[in-house]
Amino acid sequence: HDHRTYSFCTLLETLATMNALTERTVLLKTKLDSLDQVKNLNLWGNSITEISIIRKMSNVQVLSLSVNKITTLADFAYCKQLTELYIRKNEVSVLAEVRHLSDLPKLKILWLCDNPCASHQKYRSYVLKILPGLDKLDNIDVTQQERQEAAKMPSSEFESIERGVSPKPSGGDRSSPTPQGSRTPPRRTGESLDKLQRNLVTAVLALADELNPTALEVVYQDITSRIRK
Repeated sequence: HDHRTYSFCTLLETLATMNALTERTVLLKTKLDSLDQVKNLNLWGNSITEISIIRKMSNVQVLSLSVNKITTLADFAYCKQLTELYIRKNEVSVLAEVRHLSDLPKLKILWLCDNPCASHQKYRSYVLKILPGLDKLDNIDVTQQERQEAAKMPSSEFESIERGVSPKPSGGDRSSPTPQGSRTPPRRTGESLDKLQRNLVTAVLALADELNPTALEVVYQDITSRIRK
């Protein structure tokens, strides 16, 4: 195996077994030499629970960490160059966690839907009150009217959210619709995959997103050949 094959296999192994995001994983994924060089990181769908390492990514601009098990937004507060944050389908349950993003002046796109906190009746209004500079929240463009209405949120409502009052069912202030594109490893009829194998499949699908059509064709032909053996 050449160096590239080794790195690919090592990355798959790391992604499949990790819960805490590590410097090694990030550098393998990005093929960079140091964390401060990272500007774009995509590690969705890997059951990640702990992401404190991103505090060292001082120049990161785009983070895609959807479909993981992240419970807090606190670590993102250190990413001052962040412009886009994709963190849908995680386990952020307290809406006031959005406060951790309030000192990110360049943040323009936030995807937070499909977290427990997004079921709050005032989800969209609260987020826009805290982050009026957003251009897009989930898959919906932010209008000037929305910003103005969010700014007028009664202090009693705002304070109840800050205290972590239990989320209410969606009502007049509708949450964003569930965006398309989440990827779940396929399960063939009559077969079951253990946890490691399913995580490996998820990692492979995530990496496949980076391949161009020619590379995908090569992968397809190789896999087809192996299945027929």
